[in-house]
Amino acid sequence: TMVKFPWKQLLTYGVWKPKGNHRSHNVKWGWDYFTVACSRIVNEQMGFRYDDLEIFVNKMKKFGPLGEYLFGYLPEESFYDEDTETTDTGWREYFSVTLQRCVYAATGLYIAICFYFLIVGLVTTGISTFKRGFQITAFLTILVYGSVYYVSNTPWGKDIISGRLNDSPFLDVTETIVQPTTLPTKYDVLFNKRLNSPFLANMNTIYDHQIGNTNFLSLISKYSGAFSKSFSTAPFLQETIIKKITEKIYGNRGRFLESNASGNWIKPSPKEVD
Repeated sequence: TMVKFPWKQLLTYGVWKPKGNHRSHNVKWGWDYFTVACSRIVNEQMGFRYDDLEIFVNKMKKFGPLGEYLFGYLPEESFYDEDTETTDTGWREYFSVTLQRCVYAATGLYIAICFYFLIVGLVTTGISTFKRGFQITAFLTILVYGSVYYVSNTPWGKDIISGRLNDSPFLDVTETIVQPTTLPTKYDVLFNKRLNSPFLANMNTIYDHQIGNTNFLSLISKYSGAFSKSFSTAPFLQETIIKKITEKIYGNRGRFLESNASGNWIKPSPKEVD
């Protein structure tokens, strides 16, 4: 069912997310509009290229001086940022300047409202209206700052404040360890670390359909009772079962592979497999 107002809007902007059904019902997952839009901007996909930004800015200028001031800033097409060692296609500068202008406009509007209630009310109707205006101003102040405080403490807000939202999910190529890599076959058991995130939903189970993984999970299910916490099993018996499982995988032309930081498949040591 579709989420109703205001939860639908908060979900869109990543401020609030419902509980999901991925392994644990306490896990919150799903894509929000900001994440998807930023991902498409970074990858320069259709609708989020510099030409599209130029079209959007020209449309905003048609809304008059206010629309042009708030959303009509057009940055240069691209520049190289030496601090982050990345090339900005214009969107980062656009968002930075636009948000700054929106803050200035909102601050000016807030001051104007306060001036109206406090000064104009005092001059026209006396002290009673001044008190009423002060109460309304205090209420608006608490409401605005309370909302900002709440949003800043959401996972999305914390990521923005800490700068984590702009971090690359991959290690620097110079920091990766050079290891022999291989190409997996359908009989291999694949342990993928790059998709192990609650926010990727069903992507976490995509390798469960790999033939090697299916065989491995079947063997694990068959001998799972020996590793149950309900009763203790002799360590040597557990080691025998593990050895039997690995031998069956190897006997079926399979291998145990894991992904490294670069996304390539590597063979872990026999000790790591056990």
